[in-house]
Amino acid sequence: RDPSRPGEFVWSELVTTDHESAFRFHSTLFGWEKIRDFDMGPMGKYLIYGVGGKELGGMFTEAKAATPPLWLYYVRVADLDATLERATSRGGRVINGPMQVPGGAHIAQLTDPQGAAFALLEDPRDAPP
Repeated sequence: RDPSRPGEFVWSELVTTDHESAFRFHSTLFGWEKIRDFDMGPMGKYLIYGVGGKELGGMFTEAKAATPPLWLYYVRVADLDATLERATSRGGRVINGPMQVPGGAHIAQLTDPQGAAFALLEDPRDAPP
């Protein structure tokens, strides 16, 4: 597994009703450590977790959850715009984004034709010229 390559899962994000309790649970199971918090303003704090200082994902509390708590997995792509075009032409639906996030990456969150959620991440170092 090489997370620097397109097509690999690169980030795991938990959207839940109480991310601090969820972190305590998962860190006990998997040995995850809190690496840092990111302040999202009115949306609250985004906890970034990992192992050995390596970031694996994040979690946050969604106060007005439109869906039950869920894990959202991000797949690295070389060209976000082209991937979004392929996804939507095949029945996928963009539900959030595309947008730039701290660190410079661009992301978009989608559902597949069956309604399953997933996300795409384009690292600025991978973007087409």
